[in-house]
Amino acid sequence: MITSIRIKNLKALKDTKECQVGRVTLLTGINGRGKSSFIQSLLLLSQSLRKNGGSPKLLDPMGDWCKLGYFEDVLSTNADGPLAIELSTNSETENAFSFQYEKSKESKLYGEAVSIKVDGEETISVNVGAPGGASGDSSTYNATLINESQNISNPKGRSTYEDIAFLKHLQNLYFVSADRFSAKDSEVLIKTERELYLGEHGQFVLNVLSHCTQEQRDELENAMNEILDGATLKIEVDEKDNRVYLYLDSESDGKNYKPINVGYGYSYIISTLLSAILVPNNGILIIENPEAHLHPQAQSRLMEYLVQVSNEKNVQCFVETHSDHIINGLLVSLKEQKLNVEDAKILFFDRKNQDEQSYIDVSNLELTQYGRVRRPPKGFCDQYGIDLRKLI
Repeated sequence: MITSIRIKNLKALKDTKECQVGRVTLLTGINGRGKSSFIQSLLLLSQSLRKNGGSPKLLDPMGDWCKLGYFEDVLSTNADGPLAIELSTNSETENAFSFQYEKSKESKLYGEAVSIKVDGEETISVNVGAPGGASGDSSTYNATLINESQNISNPKGRSTYEDIAFLKHLQNLYFVSADRFSAKDSEVLIKTERELYLGEHGQFVLNVLSHCTQEQRDELENAMNEILDGATLKIEVDEKDNRVYLYLDSESDGKNYKPINVGYGYSYIISTLLSAILVPNNGILIIENPEAHLHPQAQSRLMEYLVQVSNEKNVQCFVETHSDHIINGLLVSLKEQKLNVEDAKILFFDRKNQDEQSYIDVSNLELTQYGRVRRPPKGFCDQYGIDLRKLI
């Protein structure tokens, strides 16, 4: 499980410093403060590993989870060094990782690693991977780009990273994008059974449902029923029409309607809940704006459900949110002792000024086991109070 993250020169994040993360971590703050960029650091690593046979030597901004353009589009303006992502985990060994990337000389799409450290040891010995190799490991990159202070003849230099458990683990995270689609009435049937991959927009959710077990579909229906105060879900596969169909109802009475004729929140929440059901034990689940299209009661219950999933499956959840109800749901879980303070973190993103220059500041808020936030910053869950004072 990841315990800390530090990001340098990724879009608006010039240097986040070391941020502590827990089993359930919320990312909050007003718009345009780098929350999505923080999440994209993990997505970029994950999709690059998936695409390059488990090798982190290339950073690919156009992959399974996010499509961000060229490498120069994700590198900070006026970057003062490489794009760097540093991660610590709670593993006994191979628990500290540092990845540094500069623009590839072979392709403007990719970033190429100039340093990859595992437990403080440099693992690039001579060459850095470039596009074209089976695992992105062809020897066409000049190692002189590595900082002179690094030992480029290090005997720990690697040609493959496939044996590192955490990097394999990072490839298989589940991600629910803010830019997701609601579940449609039907999808073209994908007949070949594939990995349970919903797509970066949730566009394959019905096909994934058609490959789920009945137990998994029942779990989804039960979760919807609990969160939304009633739900019926049915999936049908029509081989003749080559389509898979979804039917819903807002009551638990077994009736079936097209999703378009049921409340929008019902079809929109499916990809979120299904990802939580499918993510494996000890996995990583990342959800952007789970509150979208949900009543405050449903938002609170959804956060309670995500905490339950995290507890039962030891899943690490990262949740980006603008909702007081999602945040309060986490704090209630603390007070009800469903989470320990060590397992719950809130990262607050803000813009500050220093020496006439602005920068993004990411801070760990101090939480108590009683569900309180000590010294909450301006902009954190305070708009209700601001508006209420105006009304009074």
